Amino acid sequence: MQIKTKLLHTVVLLFFSTSLFISCTDDSTVTDNNKPTESEQGIIQISKDGFTESNSAPLLADNEPDEVLFNQKMRSLRINQPLQIEINEQQELYFKYYGPRKTTDLTVWGQIIGYDEEFKLAHFDEIPPFTEFHQKLPATEASKVYQTRSGKKIRIEKNPYLSAADLKISVECNDKFYKQVTEMPYNVRVEFSAYSGSGSWAYKILPAHCRESIAFIMNMGWMFSQERTKDTLNAYSFYANNDPSSLIPKQTILDRTMRKNGTLVLGHTSGVNGLGGGNTYGVAEWQFVSHYADDSADSHTFFHEYGHCMGYGHDGNMTYGDSKGFTEVCRRLYTEMSRNKELPVYSRRFLGTRKNGKLYGSEKYLSSRYVIEDPELDAIDGGLVGRKLGELSDPTKGTPLSLTIDYTKIPGATEATFTPKDVCASGNRVYVLNDASVNGTTHFSVEVFSEADGKLTHLKSLKEWSFRGATQTFIGTPKGIACDGERLFVNNINSRTDVFDARSLEFITAIGTGNWGDGGTQTVHAYETVAAGGFVFIKDKKKVNIYDANDLTPDAYTRVSRFAQTERLSEADVVYGADIDSKGWLYTTYAPGKKIYTYNVSSILESSILPPAGTALSLTKTPVDVVCFNSRVLVAQNSAPRLIEIDPANGTTVKDYSSVYAFKNLEKMSVARATLFAVDRGNKIVIAIPLTQFN
Repeated sequence: MQIKTKLLHTVVLLFFSTSLFISCTDDSTVTDNNKPTESEQGIIQISKDGFTESNSAPLLADNEPDEVLFNQKMRSLRINQPLQIEINEQQELYFKYYGPRKTTDLTVWGQIIGYDEEFKLAHFDEIPPFTEFHQKLPATEASKVYQTRSGKKIRIEKNPYLSAADLKISVECNDKFYKQVTEMPYNVRVEFSAYSGSGSWAYKILPAHCRESIAFIMNMGWMFSQERTKDTLNAYSFYANNDPSSLIPKQTILDRTMRKNGTLVLGHTSGVNGLGGGNTYGVAEWQFVSHYADDSADSHTFFHEYGHCMGYGHDGNMTYGDSKGFTEVCRRLYTEMSRNKELPVYSRRFLGTRKNGKLYGSEKYLSSRYVIEDPELDAIDGGLVGRKLGELSDPTKGTPLSLTIDYTKIPGATEATFTPKDVCASGNRVYVLNDASVNGTTHFSVEVFSEADGKLTHLKSLKEWSFRGATQTFIGTPKGIACDGERLFVNNINSRTDVFDARSLEFITAIGTGNWGDGGTQTVHAYETVAAGGFVFIKDKKKVNIYDANDLTPDAYTRVSRFAQTERLSEADVVYGADIDSKGWLYTTYAPGKKIYTYNVSSILESSILPPAGTALSLTKTPVDVVCFNSRVLVAQNSAPRLIEIDPANGTTVKDYSSVYAFKNLEKMSVARATLFAVDRGNKIVIAIPLTQFN
């Protein structure tokens, strides 16, 4: 069989004593046996999923060593040249891509020195943000066929000595982001430094800061490159001293913003918002993450320090000043361009640094000042939609228990040293929280029991633990305990919730700093925890704080960021209770108003503030705890009747269960393995009652 195709013939070109055999084409009739096979195709073709551990690595990764990060030859760029590409000494196509956004449909063209036409050397369907790539040139290992720009096919014969001296390369890409950045005239060089490592430079710049600094400087450079920005700056008067009549020439301002062929050496400051001047450009961590419109829309320190880098001090309106000063004019324009999706990197969602970057302590979740929606962003983070509550365990499953726990069940305990405060159970474990105090001496503990055949065996009195080489204890009076099967949570009045492995009882982390406050890593005391569906709900003095269970790591110790929260109620230092029903409704008691508030937590939006659902459930007595099972709601009250069932729709009493057990002072309860576990503070006991008693 014969087909019409192009016949390859060989041409020999000599460079630097290296022979390259190039074949080009003429039209002719050849047999199938002479056609180039697929294995002969030389193009490096990388698909969207083609970046693997063997050919690529993250650039400016969180674990990047200082000797790389602060090596200007290894980590630096011209801000309008995010792709640094070459043929390296290892005969590889090698590049570093510093783009904070992906780039799509990028072609690399090669040209043999002495041969007129370029040929397609490589094509990348998509290049991920901050990627380092390398791949051996195929023609160094076997003869390969390439297509030229005119459509001809050429064969480069195997040449193990092929090098950068033999090839010129160029890049072609019509990706919107890539063109936006590479076509702007702003060409500042960006480098990174740890500076002195002391004083205001005590905490070095981290890779996450470096990634964000590139995003900001790209944005700033693009902004300064626009005629609209020049017109805006020309509409204001700027001066370098305290005399507004002594103005800086407008062209001087415009020229200095562009910083032609200049350099900025990025660093991280602590104790001060920023330091700048000449090439020095440092800001605090909060500024690295907050400059986007859909963060806190605060870029003023970046522009303040840039004013110093432009050569101006504090004695004019180039760094300080009112709404007509340089810093504020630039901040407003930057935010507007971010909101309008004009900037190259217009949203914090591209990098997700708060959530994904290794930082010193910035809040992981922060409400957006402005919401920016976009399909490309949705593809990155799943979209601005609520995260659904995960699967909930069924507390009615399992073998019910009928037993009582008092001080006699605990080795070494006395009636005075054991005062049960709260109780929870999971699997064959029962955990009892003890807040006893005798003549000023505390006996705080978690008493851990193992159950078999309806009988309990005391396993441990958890009173202290080791973390980071130090011994810790409960830092305040314990208030609540909960278990999600994997983790054990212990709340205490000193605004902290300690988290342990439920089986090994090893300490994992702490939620809350130990100092009360409204910050994203703080609670206002801590009274109660509900852990379910991949979330942790901690009731404090004002509100319910909601956390993502995935954030409970040792590295996040006392810095676990609040994912969302409920609306605040008035403060009261009382007993609080909470639980979640099978439909994803959170019930919380509010003793001062004799109410129970309900919240729909079946889907939770990051950084949201959840209002109560409808009208609060009003009771005639003061509620102190609540438990849910089988669409039923039991409530503990601080006066008789101590235990009732209410209608979850309106809070009216369905039944009084005083006859089930004569509680003297019922406080905290929980439901697990078809059993109601309840603390009778008056009798200083924990009682387990099968749920069949409540039929």
